[in-house]
Amino acid sequence: MLGFPDIQLIGFAQMLLGVKKKDFLHRWIYKRLNKLCVLTHWQKKALLPYLPVHEDLYCTVPNFVDCNKFNPNRRSEAFRYQLGIREDQFAIGAVGRLDRQKGQLELVKAFHKVSQKYVNCKLVLVGEATQGEEAQMAYAKDIHKLVEDLNLQTRVIFTGFRKDVYKIYANLDLFVLPSYRETFGFVVVEAMASGVPVLGTNAGGVTEILGSGNYGYLCEPQDVDSMADKLEHILSNQKDREFTAQAALTHVRNTYEKSKVYQSLMKHIQ
Repeated sequence: MLGFPDIQLIGFAQMLLGVKKKDFLHRWIYKRLNKLCVLTHWQKKALLPYLPVHEDLYCTVPNFVDCNKFNPNRRSEAFRYQLGIREDQFAIGAVGRLDRQKGQLELVKAFHKVSQKYVNCKLVLVGEATQGEEAQMAYAKDIHKLVEDLNLQTRVIFTGFRKDVYKIYANLDLFVLPSYRETFGFVVVEAMASGVPVLGTNAGGVTEILGSGNYGYLCEPQDVDSMADKLEHILSNQKDREFTAQAALTHVRNTYEKSKVYQSLMKHIQ
């Protein structure tokens, strides 16, 4: 760095870009970087056309998860009962703000497709629309109306915003991330650390986190039939989902636990 030759300048990219930053000013700014840390290899590929940073300067350092907080030991029948889930019911859950690109509408439709066969299933939607964001608030109304139109009022639980999501994860039987695209998908890592099998969309960084299907299940984004087919497969294969959840838990503790991520960061910048 100019004037401080012994100091490394490290950048951290958490999002994607839609505008190229390769003009003279940005080239001058970014040429001072020693490293640019991204969350996934997929994000690196997505950023390369937009930033004046040579591919050799990128390094992948994911977000970390606190495996003491997000833990399978949080499971409790009493807590499930508080949520409205009986001991014999299979709880499918999603966590995130109510936003169209988060895919909750598609998840409700897919849940409806399998709900008649699997009558002991419940869907738990954690999150709410951002107050003041008209598009999100209208979308939330669309979700509630869809639940009513499909006569799922007794099968779908809306929790609203919750500060205790670390408890909710462990008390689900399946976590679903139906987003159209995610740079990382932090909720996926949290669910995996909680010992819960995960179904995510084959888009963005989620595919990478799930090891292209080795540590979870993948369906196509915005595709209700694809999601319903995967839900059907997961619901009908208990041993497979238990094996997958255990593989995911081991992978998270070896890769995304905070001490592991810290070690990875130090390896890249030393």
